[in-house]
Amino acid sequence: MTAAHQSVTEGIWNRTRFEGIELRGKTMGVVGLGRLGTYVAQYALGFGMRVLAVDTRSDTAFHAVECVGLNEMVCQSHVISLHVPFMPDTKHLVDRSLLEQMQPGTLLVNTSRGQIVDEAAVAEAIRGGALGGYGADVLSGETAWDSRVGTNPLTPLIDEGFNVIITPHIGGYTTEAIQHTRGLVVTEFLSRYGQDSRQS
Repeated sequence: MTAAHQSVTEGIWNRTRFEGIELRGKTMGVVGLGRLGTYVAQYALGFGMRVLAVDTRSDTAFHAVECVGLNEMVCQSHVISLHVPFMPDTKHLVDRSLLEQMQPGTLLVNTSRGQIVDEAAVAEAIRGGALGGYGADVLSGETAWDSRVGTNPLTPLIDEGFNVIITPHIGGYTTEAIQHTRGLVVTEFLSRYGQDSRQS
């Protein structure tokens, strides 16, 4: 999408250069059926996709979503979306071994944390053609964004023309989300210290 937009801004109208694929009939793999993972699963169902999910909690599956093991999901999915917290157990959950089990051309989406994937292995898989594309709203080391973004193994792929889209952790950075968060902070503060703060 960004490449197509850039092409038009450069005065080029070349429709055949940007042939895409349909989601209908494809399989979406969702790792983590929390709030966001559930939304993604529902969106995928709306596009006519089969949805496989991996979740450690047995009570999170819902109608039309099949809960399977990680290896089974990876082998069958055309698109994989990650929605798990970063913990020692999830560091490099997507590593070289797991990438090798994916179907050729699989699209991988990471909106969790950069450390969930082995970014060097992902870059290698994209350069080698095994992975069809990578979309991320996160990078490892993003707290020191300005100093580290240039050395991340994934960012050069953008300039090299590979199917990679990376945004600076803006998925939840909306006017409404910021207002909601501020409201929660104020509510929490008042629930703990409200009486004392009103008197002072």
